[in-house]
Amino acid sequence: MSCSILNFYKFVSLTNLKEIQDLWKAQAKSLGLLGTVLLAPEGVNCGLAGPREALKTFLEFVERDPRFSELNPKWSEAPQAPFRRLEVKVKRWIIRFAEQNDPDVPSILGAARMNPAEVCQRLKESSDDFVVVDTRNDYETEVGMFEGAVRLPIKTFTEFPDAFLDAFAEHKDKTILFYCTGGVRCEKVVPWAVEHGFTNATQLDGGILKYFEEMGTEGYQGDCFVFDDRSLVDGQLQAPELGDWFGQALNK
Repeated sequence: MSCSILNFYKFVSLTNLKEIQDLWKAQAKSLGLLGTVLLAPEGVNCGLAGPREALKTFLEFVERDPRFSELNPKWSEAPQAPFRRLEVKVKRWIIRFAEQNDPDVPSILGAARMNPAEVCQRLKESSDDFVVVDTRNDYETEVGMFEGAVRLPIKTFTEFPDAFLDAFAEHKDKTILFYCTGGVRCEKVVPWAVEHGFTNATQLDGGILKYFEEMGTEGYQGDCFVFDDRSLVDGQLQAPELGDWFGQALNK
């Protein structure tokens, strides 16, 4: 039986994390959902799977709290649930980056961004002053990436700051577009980059998944790595057949 996958994140200052954890876990469990929810003082990052109506009920429950209103959920489908259990965790960050040098929530919320249609147009123009940088790990970029994007030799996101500064220290005058899977990593990268002198830094709002949803694969080659049992999704936000995945892996 197929199932739906709901992903969303939001940067928002939170204090009552244990209370939120207990409420959300009880609600998700009652609806039979599987997946992972990360809660931290800086916000929430959620990936859950189950029947579409159950996920909608959970989303409505979350959005009753004004702090989580106006979420930007992303939906996809899979032949079966890509998660094996339900976990609602309280962490120090919803995405670990530069740690003590992480931007604060107001800086994140005020960062520049471009929607998928704007990015698609800029990719067609192919200007030397416009540089596209993939913020993901090397094993993710192996699966697929935007044509002409710069990939850095990193295996974890915490390696990105040093790798980026090594590669771009002399290019602070460029307009740099950062992108990642769903947008959450770039939310931190852009204000961090601005703080380090890259004043024209911006991000693909909603990441690759939002781009696939609105623009398909125009300007993009391959699939998109995801951190669940699907391993990857294609331009239609569908998980390829298992045989296709093994075939691609063997042919690399």
